[in-house]
Amino acid sequence: MGKLTTNKDQLIRQVDQLLNSKSLDTLNSEELQYITRQLLVDRLKDELKVELKKSNVDVESLLDRWLTTFDSDATRETYGKGLEIFFNWLEMHNKDVYNLNSIDIDDYVNYIKKQYSMNNSIRERIAAASSFFSFLERNDIIAKNHFKGCARPPKPFETKGPEDVPGDTELQIIFDSLNEELEASGKGSEGKKRQARVLIGVLSVIVHHGIRCGALPSFTVDKNGRYRAESKGKEIKGNIDPEVAGRLRELGYDRSRPFRDMKVNSIQKSLERFNKRLVLEGKLRTVYSLHDLRHYAAVKYYSEGKDIIATQRYLGHSSVAVTQVYLASLGSE
Repeated sequence: MGKLTTNKDQLIRQVDQLLNSKSLDTLNSEELQYITRQLLVDRLKDELKVELKKSNVDVESLLDRWLTTFDSDATRETYGKGLEIFFNWLEMHNKDVYNLNSIDIDDYVNYIKKQYSMNNSIRERIAAASSFFSFLERNDIIAKNHFKGCARPPKPFETKGPEDVPGDTELQIIFDSLNEELEASGKGSEGKKRQARVLIGVLSVIVHHGIRCGALPSFTVDKNGRYRAESKGKEIKGNIDPEVAGRLRELGYDRSRPFRDMKVNSIQKSLERFNKRLVLEGKLRTVYSLHDLRHYAAVKYYSEGKDIIATQRYLGHSSVAVTQVYLASLGSE
């Protein structure tokens, strides 16, 4: 950049001197009125922009469009429920999505924390609203997503690395404990038995076939023992393990659609509660999620054959590269 001319240098010095000489205390009444009018114009311009967007934007249509960006039925269901709760809160407080600020978002987060006791539920509600606001921000419906950076509950029980992938010993402890629950008696025993029945069936399918938890409601088995499921918009299929099929029959599951009416989030929370109890009893060192069990299945399947192509198909990944990255993150290359 060339040297500024004398006139420009002089002009810049004059502007700088003028700015340094002015403060609220030194403004005369005419200058103060002028600045006040400018501030009012800026505020009214912002309000007009909001009103124009309100008249031209259908938030419900945008919500439907946003939900279609997710391949998983479970994700759409979870996020849809989260947004329903958020919009009910907006209505209770006479607010809308166009003019919220960070204080409003903090108020909503505090409201959610009072409504739900489990950190997972709180994180899901916040994540749903934040994802939708990011969508609105990208489409220039709102100026900023104030959910970014808001305080969220920690994730104390998520798998952090290869050392936290459950092994055969941990799986045996979980299944043994669930089988004990099936024999429970006394007060509360029926609830324990129902939970154990559900978890044994779900865990058996995941650890033997590497099925994503979100694919469980679509999991079907034909008369020849072939299973099919939809995972992130893609069909996965194979032969159900005879031992798993037998266990599902023993537990009274429907033969063709064992998990038809199950809610994935409820199963996940049920497993975390059960595993948390095992941690408190000193039987497990961490609380495993349904996806941690898929990690177990992935590592075990690959370690038995070292066939990356077969492992890709087993996991339902879109490419070998995805499977390689997935296994590398689990310390199995």
